[in-house]
Amino acid sequence: MPSLRVSEILTKSAEFLSSCSFISNSRYEAELLLSYVLSCKRIDLYLKHDTPLSEAELAKMRELIIRRKKGEPVAYLVQRKGFFKSDFYINSSTLIPRPETELLVEKAIELINQEKLKKIVDFGTGSGAIGLSIKKEQNEVSILLIDKSEDSIQVAKKNAQDLNLIENVEFLVAELSESSKLPGRYDMIIGNPPYIDYSDIEVDPYVKKYEPEMALFAKDQGLSILKDWVSLAQKVLVPKGWCLLEHGYQQGERVKEFFLNCEFENINSIYDLAGYWRHTYGQKRGD
Repeated sequence: MPSLRVSEILTKSAEFLSSCSFISNSRYEAELLLSYVLSCKRIDLYLKHDTPLSEAELAKMRELIIRRKKGEPVAYLVQRKGFFKSDFYINSSTLIPRPETELLVEKAIELINQEKLKKIVDFGTGSGAIGLSIKKEQNEVSILLIDKSEDSIQVAKKNAQDLNLIENVEFLVAELSESSKLPGRYDMIIGNPPYIDYSDIEVDPYVKKYEPEMALFAKDQGLSILKDWVSLAQKVLVPKGWCLLEHGYQQGERVKEFFLNCEFENINSIYDLAGYWRHTYGQKRGD
């Protein structure tokens, strides 16, 4: 019996996934999964449309399709996620980078250019997507990527190597309480901290099931780590240094209060494409 061809597998896989309410484009996802199995680009699938799959390739594709139907994110299945202008390696130890976080990176690059900032900290770096995206655009800056998870730091190191961003990029495994480990003072702290309340009923169940809990949830209605990060920034930033943080769409006013209480000025908001207040940034007062 002849093996199934690429075109047939794509059609059958898309049909199989189309019954999942959480999948908006089953054909696209089928293409992502099959291109991963075949180690090729999505567009190459159409050059290979008549190519039969081996038994091993078919078995791998079936496994991925079943896992996807159970809700496992595509990004974890293919171990890649596009963010800003690069593709990043990820695994289940890291949060999946979101498009709205790209707005934070854009603002950071703008401030770096305007203020001639040189020393940047990406706190809670995860895959390194934020800090390494900045570094790729602003090669003259030095970046310190910090995370409390050794597994996450290993992912960030792989991404730095894959993107050839080794020079003036450092890595540190540290808890927030270990700010004394930071080797100096900085011009900018940027990050996407855990900010979801443990009882938040709006959280996608598949996000809750598959993404790392410590990168998602925080106490005090999701505000505890945001408050701590602003306090940390006040301690380790140079005078006139900047802190940029992502937060929940209903947390902006409280985060602004944290900045004010730590004597930041020039506090501003960034709204995402849906019109939600998604990021807040401010400048530490000068001495």
